[in-house]
Amino acid sequence: MSKGEKARLEIEPEWAYGKKGQPDAKIPPNAKLIFEVELVDID
Repeated sequence: MSKGEKARLEIEPEWAYGKKGQPDAKIPPNAKLIFEVELVDID
């Protein structure tokens, strides 16, 4: 990624919390995690 670039990350359940989910974080079982990130600075 370059400074200022945005990316969307999609993580399938088997690579995330799977069948158990993460109840404390309110993530249900078999949830796909989606993150939208922006690289604002790099050193």
